[in-house]
Amino acid sequence: HPDACAQAGAAFEDGTGVTADLARAADLYRRGCASHHAESCRRIGVMQLLGAGMPQDLAQARVNLQTACEAHNARSCFDLARMYERGVGTSEDFERARRWLTAGCEGGYAPACTRMGRMLSGSDTDRERREASSFFTRGCRAAELDAEACTALGDMHAEGRGVARDLVHAARQYERACEHDDIVGCERLGSLLREGADGVAADARRA
Repeated sequence: HPDACAQAGAAFEDGTGVTADLARAADLYRRGCASHHAESCRRIGVMQLLGAGMPQDLAQARVNLQTACEAHNARSCFDLARMYERGVGTSEDFERARRWLTAGCEGGYAPACTRMGRMLSGSDTDRERREASSFFTRGCRAAELDAEACTALGDMHAEGRGVARDLVHAARQYERACEHDDIVGCERLGSLLREGADGVAADARRA
């Protein structure tokens, strides 16, 4: 069964309950991927991308990651997008990177939302900056949120970039980021609370 292949492969890859054996893990992932199991395709794709337990094979990594992404494995969409963004095993292609990041974000993988927001937030156009804030919002509100997205969203509200300037809302985002161990978010929140401004009451104790 494909699920069993993925689970056994993960055990051999991580050395959980068995002696770690990357070659065995890869074989199990290949078998799972051949049966159209998305997570198996993602895992063998990542091993091929990194050259873990095998010679690096970037072309096949891209094929397997795309297969997994098209089967709605959101994390693989992120990995695939980064290959195109960085020109790893292919020419740089920011349009394709954005396409796969969007797919990953829509699939619920918060780091894909964050990365897409980063790509858009430095834009000169208001439309793309607004889109960036939307992606950061999704990353911050995902079931498994990315605290970096919360900090980035706070920055946009603090600066009035792509959204209305609102330090109260910025402080809320920084606090959420800090609650999830984002050091930058904690620092930003502390700075606002020390100084107090535009609806944010100074609070030296919390800062």
